[in-house]
Amino acid sequence: MFGDNGQDAAAGIQFDKPDATEYLVALKNNSNFADDADGKGYAAFSEKETAVFFSGSWDYQTLKEALGDDLGAAQLPTAKIGGEDKQLYSFAGSKAIGVNPNCENQAAAVAFAAYLGGEEAQKAHWEDRMIIPTNTTLLEDEVFAKDMLVKAQNDTVDNTAKIQPTLTEMGNYWKIGENFGKAIMAGDVTEANAKDKTAEFQKQLNTLTEE
Repeated sequence: MFGDNGQDAAAGIQFDKPDATEYLVALKNNSNFADDADGKGYAAFSEKETAVFFSGSWDYQTLKEALGDDLGAAQLPTAKIGGEDKQLYSFAGSKAIGVNPNCENQAAAVAFAAYLGGEEAQKAHWEDRMIIPTNTTLLEDEVFAKDMLVKAQNDTVDNTAKIQPTLTEMGNYWKIGENFGKAIMAGDVTEANAKDKTAEFQKQLNTLTEE
């Protein structure tokens, strides 16, 4: 997406991969697969009617309450696409704490920002809201080092995630990608027309970025 570093708008989004589309079509047709529309997947997983649920750390606490010690968490798996094991990826993002360079009390503002991003505040965020810290000193602590959720999220960021591009052109992706997924679920995209539908999807993704 947008070149090797995700910042080249002219490079566009290169998703012309019919093999991936064919995999998604086959997944949709697999009797063991269920779409998470309207929270059905969450409910089925909580009630132990399904074995695997794709989600994020925001669902951990309620799932832990529902499943107890039966809950596990891990980074994304691989999938066999085009006859080869391919790694599935998610997007990763981050938040930053900044200071307005024109604010009246610069020293106090910088000190406050440093505190909010520091070890003490990150520990408090974990204790109050289970927001996983990024502070390396905290992560070395036994409380975090042995925590399943912390390990799963950090493994995901380290091994199975791509930093989400921050370009404004990234805005094209979401609705177009959503519509393509819906077309697959509706049966409009099939193994027979996967190549043409993927090429059409590719063109739509880059229509605005190419103008």
